[in-house]
Amino acid sequence: KKMLEAQLILDNKKKNIFLFSNVYWDIGLSDCVGLFDNVLTWVLKTIEIIKTEPMCHLYIKPHPAEVFDSSSSLKGVSQVIREKYPELPSNVTIIEPKWKINTYDLFSYIDLGVIFNGTIGLEMMLADIPVVSTGLTTHQGLGFTMEPETVEHYMSILLGNQPPLIAEREQVELFAYFLFIETLIPWTL
Repeated sequence: KKMLEAQLILDNKKKNIFLFSNVYWDIGLSDCVGLFDNVLTWVLKTIEIIKTEPMCHLYIKPHPAEVFDSSSSLKGVSQVIREKYPELPSNVTIIEPKWKINTYDLFSYIDLGVIFNGTIGLEMMLADIPVVSTGLTTHQGLGFTMEPETVEHYMSILLGNQPPLIAEREQVELFAYFLFIETLIPWTL
């Protein structure tokens, strides 16, 4: 745990925002756009919002499939970020997939989880972590996450100008049960 804290230079005096990106070239994401047209636009805009905020630190964890399950000819989110920011802002950290840090080991450090879409949002909610989602999710419109409709609203959430939404645990558990368990049972009617 101390090694992880040292590696990530975690500071509990700051608002620690963890962004979990999707594999941006996943063709299925084109049906899940919301506030942003794509994953890369979302990630880069989030950096722009946070980079001048000294009391916030943005940790970006690219999807491990970018490195371990994909074609080596495709650029990952990390590479795209480093092309735009050859020198990362001091309050932005990329958690490289090659570090092999388990996502769940990060949960105790997260003040706000940020997703485009994906099940990691539900998993964070089940750990009582407030989540903001910017794309279309399985739980869209159920009141589990903050779902900004404008970039200004997104910025307000990230900067803490709006109180975080903590989803009602019992409702999230019920939803997760049906999503993860019941949908796997064949319906024979």
